[in-house]
Amino acid sequence: IFIVLGNHDRYLFRNKFHDLSTNGKDKAIFSKKEYSKNGIKVLDGNIFDVEGVTIGGADGWYDGKYTTNRVPLSEPEMLQYWKEKLNDFHYQASNNFYDTFQEEIDKIKKLHGQVDIMVTHVRPTVLDEHTHPDFQGDNTNAFFGFDYSSQISKDPKIKFWVYGHVHNP
Repeated sequence: IFIVLGNHDRYLFRNKFHDLSTNGKDKAIFSKKEYSKNGIKVLDGNIFDVEGVTIGGADGWYDGKYTTNRVPLSEPEMLQYWKEKLNDFHYQASNNFYDTFQEEIDKIKKLHGQVDIMVTHVRPTVLDEHTHPDFQGDNTNAFFGFDYSSQISKDPKIKFWVYGHVHNP
């Protein structure tokens, strides 16, 4: 079993785990350790070989470019929009999505050219052609993908990219 954590895995809720983490990043670190203790392979910038097939991945995060590529919003304006629209801020998954994105994209970039199968929670594209028709043009798509599609085509090894987060099949 291979997994990557998603944005909800960083959420701080009032539950039995609340006192174990002070922020979303700490909760993610705690969760990864717990999954690993139970034999689940957590993809976090690492690679596993399964019978000659290399599997790698990381949580991934969104970069806001779906919107900022189309609408000239500054970084502070985009952060304000994010705070108004997404629970990721309200449940303390991240204090600044740009910082979280940079941490995650650095892990993904290190895997370039090394894996047959890449797994991330967030989709690696911000193109409308890869967006469900019901959501095309919606600025909240800024928080459902990151702009990596041109790098994928340059990866000499990758055969599949598996992702979730988009809330549709």
